[in-house]
Order: sequence, then C-alpha cells, then structure tokens
Amino acid sequence: NMLWSFSNQPLTTVFCITILIIGAGLFVFYKKNKITNPYAFYTALWFLIPYVLIFIISYKIPMYLDRYLIFILPAYYLIIAYTIDDLVKNEKIKNVISVLFCVLFVATFQLNPNKKRDVSSLVSYIKSRQNPSTAIVVCPFDFMLTFSYHFNLKDYKLNHQQTEYEALMSKMEQQHIYFVNQLSSVQISHLHQFSNIIYIDAAADFAIPNNNVKQTLDKTFKITNTKHFKEIFNVLEYSNGKN
Repeated sequence: NMLWSFSNQPLTTVFCITILIIGAGLFVFYKKNKITNPYAFYTALWFLIPYVLIFIISYKIPMYLDRYLIFILPAYYLIIAYTIDDLVKNEKIKNVISVLFCVLFVATFQLNPNKKRDVSSLVSYIKSRQNPSTAIVVCPFDFMLTFSYHFNLKDYKLNHQQTEYEALMSKMEQQHIYFVNQLSSVQISHLHQFSNIIYIDAAADFAIPNNNVKQTLDKTFKITNTKHFKEIFNVLEYSNGKN
C-alpha cells in the first residue's frame, strides 16, 4: 500500500516492484554482492533504512503513514532509474522503458486525490441553511482553514496577512461562524442571540477528546435535524430553546 501511494496506481506499482525485484535478484545472484555503483547503493540505504525502521517503530507508535515517508520519495524514484540503467544495456531499449515509466507516472498522477472528505458538499449545505438569524459552530478549531477554503476563497487568503488565524477568524465571526474546541458559558450566552444554531462536528471527539461542544448544545438547545457527510462530518441543527 505504501509503494502504491508512491506510485499513484496499482499498474505503475506492479511495474516498479517487478523492476526492483529483478534488479535485486540479479545483484544478489550474479554480481556476488559486488557494488558497481556506490551512488545506487547509498540511495538504496536512504530508502530502505527509514522505510523498514518506521515500519518497526509503528508497532509501538502508529506512524507508518505516507506523509512521514515523504523524504524517501526521491530515493524511490532514483532506485528505479538506477535499476533500469543497470539492467538494460541497449540504449534504445533503455530509453523506451524509461519513457514508459514516465508516461505511467504522468498518466496516473492525480492533481486532486480523493481524501474521503466531502467538504464541498458540506459547505454547500451549510450555505443553503445559513441566514442572519443562524449561528454556525464548528469543532475542532483547526478545521477553520479547510472550511474557509471551500466557503469563501477570498476570506481564506486572509490567513496569510496576519499571525495565526486572527484576520480569518474575525472575518468568519462577522458571518456568525465560530470555530471552537470547547464552549464556555460566555459563548453559550452569545449563541442565545440566534434563532437557530448549526453545529458542524468534524470528527471533534477524535481531534479534541472530552470536548463539551455537542453535550452543551444538546442541553441548551432543541435539536431539529441531523445530516451526515462523507466520511467524518456530522451536522446537527438546533432551535433556540427547548420549547
């Protein structure tokens, strides 16, 4: 799965693994472990040591994810190039194979891969339910950037004009959108100004264990509707008051 992630698609992965296995087999059985290209050897160490070490560590700490192995990606591609260069001596055939690999990688590249997060549909729904008497509460706080990117790209760019989230948070709050990790009594008092409250749960319990957001809203307001969006988003709508 990790090599699949590095190679874009299963077909490309199979080609890469096949080339690497053939190259490793020929090196072990026919070259008697003689290192003819030290650069290829050190590049292989660059790839294999972190790849295997992080796999072992992951039994104690769950960290075997592609983002933690980004730094070995160049080594992976270089090893494939070194292997092709070592296996194929005919320059024309070597060029054809090299071009084939390049075409496979380009053809299977996804500029916008599926992250299993339907944020666009979530934001569209929120916009359809939003009105001046509606407050929107979002947990966790760190979902602000992703939400604002889909909600209003112009507002999202405010994040780069001041330290942290200050300008962006201010702009969101002007539109009655509040990003929180906890709800204080002061914030609850402020929410009482609105007829409706929409709560966006973006895996809040996972990101912020023991947060009190949903529990507090359930106790304070009357729930009127719920909706789920792939894969982690739950939207709960409340009216102001139990009656």
